[in-house]
Amino acid sequence: MKVVLVDNENSALISLNKLLSASNDVEVIGAFTQIGPAIEQILQNQPETVFMDIEMSEMSGLAAATVIRSISPRTEIIFVTAHRQYATDAFNLEAFDYLLKPVKKERLSKTLLRLRKRGYLEPAKPRQPYIYLRCMGRMLVHVTGHEPRALKWRTTKVKELFAYLLHSRNQIISKDKLIELLWPDVDEQKGTSNLQTSIYRIRRLIEDQGLEQWIIIRYLEFGYILETKQLIIDAEELDVKFRQLMPISPNHLTEHQQLFEAYNGDYMGEDQYFWAETERLRLRTMWLQHAHNLADYYLEQGRELEALTVYHRILRLDPTLEEGHVALMRIYDRLNDRNSVEQQYALMTTILKREADVEPSAETMEWYQNWQQKR
Repeated sequence: MKVVLVDNENSALISLNKLLSASNDVEVIGAFTQIGPAIEQILQNQPETVFMDIEMSEMSGLAAATVIRSISPRTEIIFVTAHRQYATDAFNLEAFDYLLKPVKKERLSKTLLRLRKRGYLEPAKPRQPYIYLRCMGRMLVHVTGHEPRALKWRTTKVKELFAYLLHSRNQIISKDKLIELLWPDVDEQKGTSNLQTSIYRIRRLIEDQGLEQWIIIRYLEFGYILETKQLIIDAEELDVKFRQLMPISPNHLTEHQQLFEAYNGDYMGEDQYFWAETERLRLRTMWLQHAHNLADYYLEQGRELEALTVYHRILRLDPTLEEGHVALMRIYDRLNDRNSVEQQYALMTTILKREADVEPSAETMEWYQNWQQKR
């Protein structure tokens, strides 16, 4: 079933999108904070269902429902609102359902069940098991039906060997290269023994955790290869999504916000392996550029609070990023919040001194001095 979401609040869109995406037979084809773009999408795609807030800025959801009825008569309308008083008006418009915010999983399930009984949805099929491997930040494994968990490695060398083979997945890595990387100070015989023992321990861990369906390590042509089958890796998924992103617009804002929030930390960031630095820097640069673009979009729309949230998240990941502190000071200045500008400058100065033993750049100090004089 194709579904369109319409709500003034971006956070509400994200929450409802997550709840609906848990159902195999629901496809959210658009999420909008404005009525106009949503109506264009509905006209073009004739979705089976629209989940729509009643209190919208351009026109009320009740008025929009009349328009939707005229351009897509077979589309069911489900109102989502924080207010009970609209229920009578909603059902007078023959709304399929009326959900109160915050939408609860159990209540939404009842709505989806009614849609299935009416023939709008096929009965939900059980999901196939999958494994999701997180490499951004802390390395975690998530198998369907289980909580994400960290694997228990026998030694740090065993963990690094697995991480490197995963980093080089589906490629044969010679024994000599692996020994040189992990045991550079031992003789060939000892290095070979260490490598074979570590490979054995990785294979045992994979078997013990029931992961052999997705991860296989083979010995081929004097080297080892880690093969992945239907293994979802967050770093790989993140890269693909960045490349497929449409420009930021009301139609695609939810998608951009979700991708921004999906960055859980730097690539292999828990252990900071030197051989992962190039990929770590590439993904971080890609995400930072996207984050700045998202913040700029919010500022253009006069949504300073959302822009502040973006930069605060950036600084949680890297408190020493001077440009993030400067961006916050500029936004606080735009909001006429003098105290916050001063506090942010003091915080930045302290962090840079403590973590890197440096002062703010000349450009930043000049901006702050000019700001003080203007005040």
